Amino acid sequence: MKVRLPFRAAILQRKTFEPPGESRSGKLRLDFNENTTGCSRAVPRAMGKLSAQRLAMYPEYQPCTRRVASYFGAKPDEVLLANGGDDALRVFFDTFVDPGTSVLICEPTFPMYRFYAEIFAARVSALRYSPRMEFPLEDALLALRKKAKSRGSCLSRIPITRPGRFSTKLRFVRFCWQPHKPR
Repeated sequence: MKVRLPFRAAILQRKTFEPPGESRSGKLRLDFNENTTGCSRAVPRAMGKLSAQRLAMYPEYQPCTRRVASYFGAKPDEVLLANGGDDALRVFFDTFVDPGTSVLICEPTFPMYRFYAEIFAARVSALRYSPRMEFPLEDALLALRKKAKSRGSCLSRIPITRPGRFSTKLRFVRFCWQPHKPR
């Protein structure tokens, strides 16, 4: 008996995600959105105090959510704890992206932005950083003014490595959070 599975067209049409095959040890490793400096020394100490059973359990989210919200001066219902950047990005796409939604990315970037956009059948527009790795602010603002349904961004993707970069990031943040009319 031949079984035909009903794959969604967006899954079949997306580009494949190919993780690098070569050794990444000793390299900067920005391609997987990894922490490049390692965890704080406090993390292994704290984990060493937990039992094997406790380490194998999912955490209780409410107490941690309350502490994080308090730290940032937010309400607990304004905080989302996720199982890493991939999970947070998936939640964003689950919440805001319908098939045909325009998604703007600036490349090079974490490949999961394009991956999720493609599997959610979004229309992807890509801008490129300049050869000096400067964020294409004016082009991004123009594109977002034309097509924005909602505005969300991984703002850490705008590097602050040269004078003037912080003001670029602030302009982008202000634009993303100013009121706009959903389409």
